[in-house]
Amino acid sequence: MSGRIITITGGARSGKSRFATEKAAETGAPVVYLATASGSDPEMQERIEMHRAERPSDWSTIEEPTDLTTALRGADLQKNCVVLVDCLTVWLGGFVCPLYDSAESDALAALPAIEAAALDEVENLSQFARAQDLRLIVVTNEVGDGIVP
Repeated sequence: MSGRIITITGGARSGKSRFATEKAAETGAPVVYLATASGSDPEMQERIEMHRAERPSDWSTIEEPTDLTTALRGADLQKNCVVLVDCLTVWLGGFVCPLYDSAESDALAALPAIEAAALDEVENLSQFARAQDLRLIVVTNEVGDGIVP
């Protein structure tokens, strides 16, 4: 699985994170869990605590809601480690909302630049993973699918 990116997608609260955790553990490699959520409300704080409790204690955890590539660059990554990014959908909301909110003129007109910035960050993450020969497991929601559309 060296140098590959695996995407795990499905409906909200469908078990994607648990499945991704199992897949990362099955590799037998050191795992870095890159958590993108911030505890902005009590429900999210509860979900974050649940995810923390489910992770193996020997995994490294980086909690970074927006700047994923910089967070990984600053981490002490072991060779051939697995980086589990959970979740890209939450990251995108945290990344895009401040840009959208700060658009001084028509926010709709700012959307192409915001989209380009988000795509740049995803490309930077992908390039960094390839350059470091990391194995990425990326969790993301299939928006509109599942019990909580």
